[in-house]
Parts: sequence; C-alpha cells; structure tokens
Amino acid sequence: MEDYIKLFDFYRGTILPATVKVQEEIAELIRKQKLIALMCYEKDSKVCHRSFLADAISCLAGRISIVNL
Repeated sequence: MEDYIKLFDFYRGTILPATVKVQEEIAELIRKQKLIALMCYEKDSKVCHRSFLADAISCLAGRISIVNL
C-alpha cells in the first residue's frame, strides 16, 4: 500500500495539474449530457487513479454523483 500512496501523491501533484484542460472538457460533457463513464483496467477503485480524476472533475463540474461500478 505504501507504493500506492507514493504513486498517488505523485499523480495528484504532477499529472492532475497537467491535465486540467482535459478535465474541463470532461466537466463540460457532464454538464451537457449528465452521464459519463471513466473506465480503467484496475478492478479496485481504492488502488486506481480514476477516483482522484473523478474528484478533480467533480470540483470543476459542480455537484455531481460519482458511482464506482
């Protein structure tokens, strides 16, 4: 788990800030269509980057509901 913590700290500090433009595009899709899916091969959302991406997009899109399927 320690490796995941390091990886996600890097992801939040480096990758997420570099992808804000794409996050804004996704947020706009949510505002227009109301429903999108973020997909990844990782089965467990607790060890996947998509939860951090979804949270970042949620901040841009306004109040949205995030559901892990």
